[in-house]
Amino acid sequence: MCKPTTRHCAWRWPPTYARAMSLLHALRFASDATLLAVLGAVFLLLAALAWLGQVRRMRRTAIDAVGWVPWSGLSLLLFGIGALALLLAALGLLKG
Repeated sequence: MCKPTTRHCAWRWPPTYARAMSLLHALRFASDATLLAVLGAVFLLLAALAWLGQVRRMRRTAIDAVGWVPWSGLSLLLFGIGALALLLAALGLLKG
């Protein structure tokens, strides 16, 4: 675990420009499988947000205020894309 007083810790709070650039540098030279895993994680996060939108729609008090975004279909689509991306990334990382 990193202590805030040590110099070797790369991820201390507050984040600085140099740390953000090192993360961008790591992503620039990451493998295709790693980039696909990051993309899959982003899609799963978006799917969770869409699912929360559906939960919020189901708990509405005004029964006629349905809205126009198909949250359930959107969350299912985003989850499928994210799961497929993570599966392909895992296969790529296992192959080397």
